[in-house]
Amino acid sequence: MTGHKDVKLLELRRTWYAKLKRDGFKDIEVMDDRGDMNGLLSGHNATELSGIVGKNDLRESYYRLAGRFRHEFVFSSSLDALIWELYAEGVPYRSISHQVNVSVWQVYSTVNRIKSGPFKDYCKALEGSPTISVGEEV
Repeated sequence: MTGHKDVKLLELRRTWYAKLKRDGFKDIEVMDDRGDMNGLLSGHNATELSGIVGKNDLRESYYRLAGRFRHEFVFSSSLDALIWELYAEGVPYRSISHQVNVSVWQVYSTVNRIKSGPFKDYCKALEGSPTISVGEEV
């Protein structure tokens, strides 16, 4: 049921969107002929956003796998295990260094040693693991 207020609002919306378009504003949403947005995104922005979403999904898979590795691998020290556990939770290196009272360099070295060795081997051994470069964070 479209009332008088709905028609006036639609006219007002069309007027302002026309002014914005004339001034060079590019909306990421697409308006159909009736003036409805319907949550659709313009093609260029939709592609950009899907890339971001895809990257986030990949990052999530990577850290989920890193967390799984934490529970299945026998670490050489409890410090290595703690550093990896925090890393697998997505904690930044600097925060890890403060929490475990070691230098950022030691955190970085420990994570990279594990990533390039046992974690890389672990990923290769798994079937259907995410296709990522294990040596690099996503």
